[in-house]
Amino acid sequence: MSDEVAGAGIVGACLALKSSRKLIRIQEYFGGLYLVARDALLPYWFETTRLDAFARRACGLREPVWFYWIDAYNTMHTVLADGVLIGFSRDLAELLDHAARLALEAERKKDGQGRPELGVKHLMMALARHPNWKFTRGLVRSGFSLERL
Repeated sequence: MSDEVAGAGIVGACLALKSSRKLIRIQEYFGGLYLVARDALLPYWFETTRLDAFARRACGLREPVWFYWIDAYNTMHTVLADGVLIGFSRDLAELLDHAARLALEAERKKDGQGRPELGVKHLMMALARHPNWKFTRGLVRSGFSLERL
């Protein structure tokens, strides 16, 4: 798992907890990915301002980025102290499973000897393969495109 994907999970959990959710949804996870690794998402948009607008609208991000990092830091201390656990929504679990299978496939095609690393590209490819999700339709309307790679 890449640092971006792992970080997105941590910040996504913090966003979900901040919203009093019991599960991390795709919106919180993508919001975490945006906050942790915006630069890794840029290749999928022709206009970066549309990515920024989408992340703010779809993920509910309103404050400056550093506020979220402060919240994440404080939340993680609470989680570690209190042992609070939070799971994935069904859609997010499906997305991560699909992305992991794509990473495994890519590794097998390469040489099959290494350990697959789940990365941003796999997540974006998995999202693109779920056009029926409201979140994915919003991504496409915002200018998301796998053709940029």
